Amino acid sequence: PKQSMGGEDLACEQAHYYLVTKAQGRWHDMAKTFCEIDSEGNGIVQKKDLRNVLFRFYLPIHPKEFEKLWGRYDPEGKGFLTHNEFLEKLGISFASGDSGPSKQITEDNRACLEGHYNNQLKIQEEMDAFHKHQTKALDMKDIEQQI
Repeated sequence: PKQSMGGEDLACEQAHYYLVTKAQGRWHDMAKTFCEIDSEGNGIVQKKDLRNVLFRFYLPIHPKEFEKLWGRYDPEGKGFLTHNEFLEKLGISFASGDSGPSKQITEDNRACLEGHYNNQLKIQEEMDAFHKHQTKALDMKDIEQQI
């Protein structure tokens, strides 16, 4: 594929090649980015998530080329990919007992999801404490007046 000059949009194949290279050589960066961008914290890659990843990596791609790229990754048209499906599309596969890149990818994903879970748990605890404090501040006379 021909790359346009002057920082213009990349073609679908160029963006795919970059993602493959990034996944194989610097998986930690990519895993961290997906965890930060995962729009709903559900461990899947949605169309908007991939668009945000390309943006984060400074990969300008024309909307038509992006649609081709997404179609390549989601040929069934589900609208999302699991992280494993996405990795398979990038040529990364998990092997049992693998102590190399696959193991590192799994560990990075686990650590990222665990961190996300802990952050959500902390937020929930803070909200519970806030609500508990708010309800203690009301006495019965105030409640009766509000009713």
